[in-house]
Amino acid sequence: MIAYLYYSGSSHYLVILDSDGNVIHNILHSATAFSTNNDPVAVDSDGNIYIAGRWADMLKKLDSEGNWVHHYYFNNPHQIAINPDGDIWVYGWPTDNYLKKIDPNTLQEIDSILIGYGDFSGMAFDSDGFLYMIDWSNDNIGKWNVTTKARVDYRALPAGDLSSKSIYSSLAVVGSTVFLTQWANDEGDIFTCPTNLSSDFVANNVDEDFPAANDFVNFITAYNGTHIIVEGYVSNVKTIVKYTPDFTRVWKTILDSATYPGSGLGISAYNFEPSETAKTLTGTLTMSGGLTKKLKLLLIIRKIKMIFRGDRSEYDIELEK
Repeated sequence: MIAYLYYSGSSHYLVILDSDGNVIHNILHSATAFSTNNDPVAVDSDGNIYIAGRWADMLKKLDSEGNWVHHYYFNNPHQIAINPDGDIWVYGWPTDNYLKKIDPNTLQEIDSILIGYGDFSGMAFDSDGFLYMIDWSNDNIGKWNVTTKARVDYRALPAGDLSSKSIYSSLAVVGSTVFLTQWANDEGDIFTCPTNLSSDFVANNVDEDFPAANDFVNFITAYNGTHIIVEGYVSNVKTIVKYTPDFTRVWKTILDSATYPGSGLGISAYNFEPSETAKTLTGTLTMSGGLTKKLKLLLIIRKIKMIFRGDRSEYDIELEK
């Protein structure tokens, strides 16, 4: 699933798309302004959605259907990202300049890293657990080890086609590549750099999907560790595209302005390739009292879910060969 936020007036909306780019939900998630710039969003391996409401001083957790689960007040949460272990990290700006590790259930702080310098916009983890952050005030991308709480490397931001680098506000990591978008870049480029930051960023043109001078790519996210998904504008219409890492288009979804007015705020999917192998079986289950139900059995290492038609309850069971 893919979570996309946009705002119109003072209302903020959540769009949930499936893996093929079809819209499943388009729902109001806040009737008061969280932000009119960007509200970073993250998705965990279970499909839970976490929103960093910058102006609302709030972290918000929704389930995979967009239903409210929990919220907690947090001073100006500026960015949010989830690492391969499922840990949630939030950057707060400008009063403390801390990276904070957040409990996914309570949304309260359980650890922190004082970074103490810079002004960070986009951030994302790679599959090895390293964190990459756009530090536009120092014109670089920083690579952080959150275990040792230290920055281990950095690389200068690309010049792009605009004089201000503060508009680099979104990045993603797939495999050994960092992907970077530049808001309102008239060339419609997506920039790439290796994760070891050993060479400068290279501009990659996606004019096939963003052809005109005023078309641009806005936000970007990794998808299941294998693809990137970008949100941008074509003739001022919101457009979401899924690419392979070599920029081969998989699908494109156009969100018409009448149904989806206003401006985009952020987009996210689960960033990493699932580590478990899933297999779906069908059969019957005979319960106490002789009740038999048709079932679909989803077998995953460490997790077993049984989904009945019309019954999405989860059961702990033991299997015998």
